[in-house]
Amino acid sequence: MTGKRAPLAAITGLILWGVAGCAPKSVAPTIVVERPVGVRDIDARAQTTQKGYVLVNAGRTAGRFATTIAVAKLAASDTNQLRLVELIPAEEGAWADALSTEAAIQDVQFLSPNSARPGPASTESLCASAAMRRASLLLVYAPNRRGLNNAQVNGILYDISDCRIVATFHAHAEFKNDEGVEVAPEPLEGDQRTTDALYQASRHFEHNVLTGLDALIRSDVPVTTTQPNSWQTPFNERWWIPSRIR
Repeated sequence: MTGKRAPLAAITGLILWGVAGCAPKSVAPTIVVERPVGVRDIDARAQTTQKGYVLVNAGRTAGRFATTIAVAKLAASDTNQLRLVELIPAEEGAWADALSTEAAIQDVQFLSPNSARPGPASTESLCASAAMRRASLLLVYAPNRRGLNNAQVNGILYDISDCRIVATFHAHAEFKNDEGVEVAPEPLEGDQRTTDALYQASRHFEHNVLTGLDALIRSDVPVTTTQPNSWQTPFNERWWIPSRIR
């Protein structure tokens, strides 16, 4: 039996229709507005401030720098406690790039739920985890999206020897459209970083951390130590040796 061939254009049309019908539809990103997280949610001992940074017990130190700093990121959970979360590669890259400008920061270590001690993200457990990474300073921070395009970042710098607060940091950003309404930047096309509140607040926070660290570094002096040297008197200048031998 001889069958008729379907026109090539018709076959091509059916294939394209099938591909278009089976292609997954783009899904709009889920916008999550979190409960406000202040610096006192990180540590009840901290003082709330809207300044970029505040040095606590500011004064001259000896031997604090150069050092390794550990960085821990917290996020709000369903309970009133904050949980330790892993930084995404872009966040690690941003911190590594920012802190590399400070010669007194020798290394940056990032804490994650897998590397930290099990249990709630308490100050003591985070300091202990930082100490295991041979860090002497610990930066704990919490990015916080409070609206569709309204964000803040709060953080605390600790001396891990006794989990003492060294400095607190804050940054905030908010953007509205021409109608005075916040619009989430994620569904919009193009590069929205210049008007993305969470992105801008994060960059301002990094700047504030660097400014605070710079002030701490300038107030630090090297530890004075006395060590033996290997200097030796040249053989021909050793007066106690007879000249006939020299």
